[in-house]
Amino acid sequence: MLQKVVRSTIVDAPIGAVWAVLRDFNSHDQWHDVVDASRIEGGESSAQVGCVRSFSLKDGNRIREQLIALSDTEYKSTYCILDATVPLQRYVATVTLKPVTDGDRTFWHWESSFETPPGMERELRDMVAQGVYEAGFANLKRFPAQAQRGGAHAQRAHPTGNVAAREVRVGRYGGPEELEAVSANVPPPGPGQVRIQQRAVGVNFIDVYLRRGWIPGMLPLPGVPGMEAAGTVTDAGTGVTELAPGDRVAYLCPEPGSYRTVRSVAAKHVVRLPPEVDEETAAAVLLKGVTADYLLRDLGQCVPARACWCTPRPAASARCCARGRAISAPPSSAPCRAKRRRGAPARMAASTWSSPATTGLPMRCRRIAAAPT
Repeated sequence: MLQKVVRSTIVDAPIGAVWAVLRDFNSHDQWHDVVDASRIEGGESSAQVGCVRSFSLKDGNRIREQLIALSDTEYKSTYCILDATVPLQRYVATVTLKPVTDGDRTFWHWESSFETPPGMERELRDMVAQGVYEAGFANLKRFPAQAQRGGAHAQRAHPTGNVAAREVRVGRYGGPEELEAVSANVPPPGPGQVRIQQRAVGVNFIDVYLRRGWIPGMLPLPGVPGMEAAGTVTDAGTGVTELAPGDRVAYLCPEPGSYRTVRSVAAKHVVRLPPEVDEETAAAVLLKGVTADYLLRDLGQCVPARACWCTPRPAASARCCARGRAISAPPSSAPCRAKRRRGAPARMAASTWSSPATTGLPMRCRRIAAAPT
């Protein structure tokens, strides 16, 4: 008969810190008192689905478990026992975390199902419930906060081994037909780098320029285009202190190469994502947002009451509207209507459309900006 054990608890630590420890499939010998020593077979990453951990318990038993699912967006992992000296059969367990709204704490749910030899049902249910789950809850709550933030292996050996991935490569310059999806191996992060399991990749005009060969110095052949992406940190190289495994992040990198499922990048180009920003949004707007900010603050030096010309690009126009700057766009266009909804002066938003090359445009902009609204 199939047995089931379910336990849960509240951990007084933020979900990112707890997840950084639990998503590491080889961390339990650092925080669980019953585990003596553990290793990942074959040198694979401890966050790679399919990896196998082989470990010994302090009572002398040995277990081999396989990671069969891992979701950084749901804070959820599932694993199973492949073989063990403990008589647990068809054992499958799932760990799920959820943020607690009352304070920066974490709800931890741990459940499993398994079969046992006849007559051992209660004994093995109690062993899993108390000796594994409840003891594990208590052990992790005592785990040092610094280790929780940096991952259980933060002070141990840094990551080794390549990770299998897919990438979109350009073999020769040309049209989109020159893009080819191929298999690749991603080396471990070097000093000052993090390795990221990417969930979303941004697509930009510069990717087209690189693919066509307009800037060959940036993308020697064969090369992988792409300047930005978002995902989850899986491991970090030496010298990285601000990022840890389990962090949801996005990056904008000066070197192309984001059209990959996994990538190692310099940590200085990476930012952590707040809970309210998903990976797809971050990957789509990071480069555009930085570009708009540069044009408005550094190049254009827009300040209140100063008239600025903006082409109908949503990122730059929205920033101008929010700051009360002058906007000019086609009166019937969606950007123009959006500007009016966001509070741009009606006269400015509905001003006569002209191309930037139109004679007298600067004077026209000054007249519109100076007119009463």
